[in-house]
Amino acid sequence: MSCRFTTRVAPHCPCFDHYGAMMLAMEKVRAPGYRCPGRVLQDVQDRRLLHRWEAGHAMFRAHHAKALGMRCAPACVLPYTRGTGIDEEMFFAWFETCECDVIVAHHPRVKILME
Repeated sequence: MSCRFTTRVAPHCPCFDHYGAMMLAMEKVRAPGYRCPGRVLQDVQDRRLLHRWEAGHAMFRAHHAKALGMRCAPACVLPYTRGTGIDEEMFFAWFETCECDVIVAHHPRVKILME
């Protein structure tokens, strides 16, 4: 079974489809063999996008992951902190329990923390 989502935006749609993009990202993560993706978000970014990224991840996790043979970790929504931009202590607490084999994140600090 496969889920197919597109990044092409319809001409009558002036906004990017954040929800659909999350579904596409999860499908792309599956292609090379990852089976337990995690999602890291900043709360300020997620609020600005009306929680569309978080909703896309939650919907994929609830309705598509099992059918595709995946187990998605709950999203990690981090509060903004001065300096690094993310709450590193909260990230590490989530990371230790999520059992992810890949993480999808926007914030460059997440990659640095994992190295």
